[in-house]
Amino acid sequence: MSDSKSHTAEEDAAAKLKEERERVLNAGYALTHVRVQKLNALAERLETIMADDETFWQKEFKKINGDETEVRKFTNAVIKEYRDTLSDIADELGARSKRQDISPEPSTLPISILDAIEKIYGDSTEHQ
Repeated sequence: MSDSKSHTAEEDAAAKLKEERERVLNAGYALTHVRVQKLNALAERLETIMADDETFWQKEFKKINGDETEVRKFTNAVIKEYRDTLSDIADELGARSKRQDISPEPSTLPISILDAIEKIYGDSTEHQ
């Protein structure tokens, strides 16, 4: 009888584990739409930073011909984060197609340039 009790305990443990797994995988960041929503919010925040000239543009001073000149540079890190965020959104939505290698089959050899010219213009010895 203890065998049936342990079997029931094992089944209960497995059921609890399955229930916990279902709960975790169906909530929060495990859900695609939640991740996309957070990525959208991040993209919008980065757009706000890029729209603010005081935040987006950095002032640097460089010596040019002995004179100190102010140079304004945009913040590369913000652009990179923005692009990465847009890429993450596309990945989450499956909007990226996998690139396929379009190289010729290994057994296929390209024709030589002389053969190509001959196919286009015919045998050049015929016209001489």
